[in-house]
Amino acid sequence: MTVIAVEDTLDWDVFASRYWDRAPVLYRSLEAPPFVADEVFAAASATVATDGTVSKAVQVTSEGRRLRADADTVPRPEDGDFDTYVQRITRHLDGRRHALVVASFHAYGPALWNRERAFYAPLWQRVGIPMTTALTTLFHGNYEHSPVGVHKDRYGTFMYVLSGRKRMRLWAERPWSHDASTVVDYARHLDSSIAAEAEAGQLLYWPSSYFHVGENIGDEAATSVNVGVPREERRMDQETVALIADTPAAELGDVPGYLATVLPEVDAPLFTDGLAAEAPQALRDGLRHVVSRLQTAWEGRRRHELTLNRYTAEGFQPAPAPRPRHRLSTGDRLRRQPEAAVLWCRLTETTALCSANGYTAHTTTSPAAVATLLDLLDRGPATVGELREAVAADQRDDVGDLLDELWAFRAVELDE
Repeated sequence: MTVIAVEDTLDWDVFASRYWDRAPVLYRSLEAPPFVADEVFAAASATVATDGTVSKAVQVTSEGRRLRADADTVPRPEDGDFDTYVQRITRHLDGRRHALVVASFHAYGPALWNRERAFYAPLWQRVGIPMTTALTTLFHGNYEHSPVGVHKDRYGTFMYVLSGRKRMRLWAERPWSHDASTVVDYARHLDSSIAAEAEAGQLLYWPSSYFHVGENIGDEAATSVNVGVPREERRMDQETVALIADTPAAELGDVPGYLATVLPEVDAPLFTDGLAAEAPQALRDGLRHVVSRLQTAWEGRRRHELTLNRYTAEGFQPAPAPRPRHRLSTGDRLRRQPEAAVLWCRLTETTALCSANGYTAHTTTSPAAVATLLDLLDRGPATVGELREAVAADQRDDVGDLLDELWAFRAVELDE
């Protein structure tokens, strides 16, 4: 059986030159972890809304059977940690094994998102920021193996183990010859696999070309967070949807459903009996409408918004939702959040776009005033009044509005 490369510490230069897109590697220890337990649990419990509804990104299974994701089966804030959650769900399932998977996981925890971005920033400096976003997925439970079985993704994957022990079985080539994309019963292919075991505090990477399946070691529940970096099969459907209009993250998994909200309503049928000589008028009208919207979006401010948002999200979208906006007081003292990238661009002589943490404000603050405002914030804390006084009188209300939005985006904080 082939063995996996093992490194004692993570050096991004060595990783990029020796392992990136080339071979799996296990890192035994990290100087600064990409995730910590309390932030991970807080993000997991944030998938439950105040009204009790659970995000569509959550999937719960038990011994191969999909369960309803509800207050009985997902982590709740009152659990406090994963150990308490395990005790509760184990009682609920009468001792049966469980698996909890949360997609787009970084969107549920601002603190987790900031730590994750800081950890992977050195990698983006060496290989480039992923323009179609890296994916963050929580895996938790005492399941025997990944519910989907052996499979291959289009992502190079980093798995960080927070608790318990996990085994990844990897194959450099598809281990079966028949026409199937996944295999749940893979016992006959074990001899050809690479078995890589990781425990709490360790990081495992494998390239997108590898088939793989995750396994728990023993009966103890394990918790890991995977980061998948797209390396194959660019997804133009999602990029196109993002360009057409602002789209909630939950809707991106249902592109047809989303398109139904932006296409015009028509009375004519799309298809008629028999073979038509040309495409139905309704279909042609719909296509022209989409093409027109794409063209307008690309030539207008939407293209700039997407670009700014992707860079200020630093490779991880969707970003956590902004805070509810409120009016800052003149005496409020603000400081820049050092981990928040803030970028802006000029639209016209009197308008600008200002982006922070994956969100953009369209402001009538002049480009010169935006530059002055950000320069002052970079120098150190200042009150809202001081920042307003630093620009022309006719710009002060606009600067106040922009500061409100930057606070909602978590680009500035109150310096108390």
